[in-house]
Amino acid sequence: MKINIYKDNPTSGGVDGTKVSCGDFSEPVHFDLDALSVDEQIIPLAVRCDYGFRSLGEVTISDFADVNSRYQLAASASGVYTDSITFAGVSWANVPFFAKARTIANEYASLDRSTKFQIDCVIERA
Repeated sequence: MKINIYKDNPTSGGVDGTKVSCGDFSEPVHFDLDALSVDEQIIPLAVRCDYGFRSLGEVTISDFADVNSRYQLAASASGVYTDSITFAGVSWANVPFFAKARTIANEYASLDRSTKFQIDCVIERA
């Protein structure tokens, strides 16, 4: 994969953070929420390409299969949270964004692996 999402407080413009797993849940984006109350959590993430690659045009990240709008994304922690976010371009330095998860009233505690973050873009060699 030539473009990835990174977690564990990645630095804007840096190349740090832990790569989020793609499909095997070895390094998922994890939210720790209280299912018995209406709860929410915001975590910092970043997107970047492997060294030597960049996006050709816009990069859109969306919350694929989120049927209850429990997950949303924003360019800043205090920004407007929506189901997708678009960046003008991404190279091999971290481009930060934020993900918010929330519980819904009367929800049962469970491990939810149904929602994925989907990246839509064209990648080229830099």
